[in-house]
Amino acid sequence: MNLSNIEFIVATRIDNKERASNVFLSYSFFKLNSINSKFVFVEDSNKPLLTNFIEIKSEDKYIFEQTEGNFRKCRSYNIGFKNTERPYVCFLDLDVIINPVQILTILDNMVDCDFGLPYNGTCCYLDYVAKNEFAKNQSIETLKNIVFNSKNENYLKEIFQIKNWGGIQKFDKFTILGNNSIGGCLVAKREAIDEIKGFNENFVGWGYEDSEIISRIRILGKQIVRTSKYEDVMYHLPHTQSSASTQTPNNINDYNNNHIEIQKIENKSKEELKTYIESWLW
Repeated sequence: MNLSNIEFIVATRIDNKERASNVFLSYSFFKLNSINSKFVFVEDSNKPLLTNFIEIKSEDKYIFEQTEGNFRKCRSYNIGFKNTERPYVCFLDLDVIINPVQILTILDNMVDCDFGLPYNGTCCYLDYVAKNEFAKNQSIETLKNIVFNSKNENYLKEIFQIKNWGGIQKFDKFTILGNNSIGGCLVAKREAIDEIKGFNENFVGWGYEDSEIISRIRILGKQIVRTSKYEDVMYHLPHTQSSASTQTPNNINDYNNNHIEIQKIENKSKEELKTYIESWLW
């Protein structure tokens, strides 16, 4: 799979060994299973750790942004975007594995629109057994065999047919939470990111930032498409240890402020939102 038209941006904070192994697996997976892939890593942390765990290839970029505070994911995405050159960009969560075929599919589907989600809304949250099996060969076929085996496949097809299904279903080695996820992997034309002013840096840490940018895209009248095959899922590697995305007394205020910000965005008209984002200084 030739990924020469797109660059991947990964906002990074290595706050435990699980994050380190996840970003290693995601990065090495794309390098093994595609050609001409290009990455920009932005590490937002009090000290640089990422390069202790992965060897950044010569074609890729690594940027360190020092901070003593909570994780600035949206700011990191914007910094990464400014360091890209290709016509399309993909904002990729460091815990995510996605089939490169789905990236190419969404690029084909984006001829007449600005944004794309290269999965069908179903995110498979893998357990550690599944992660360890995947780590042995970093093959998409390993993940497909875990998720779409004969015991699961028909049931997953039924779930995918239910519009906005919001249930929780545990399977052997993975769990799914609904079928209308929107985070984890966003593809965009670079001029469209400029038009919507990138990610909203009023958000700190994790919480609502993925939903907010989708709401903003829609309010501003931009089109967004996603892949439609039932097997076009996204895979999420586990990280149960304390991390930047875990709610603690240190970041619960940020989470609450993020909630206030997304409500402000979603209550604006198109013209009001245009005026609001024009005030953003990033």
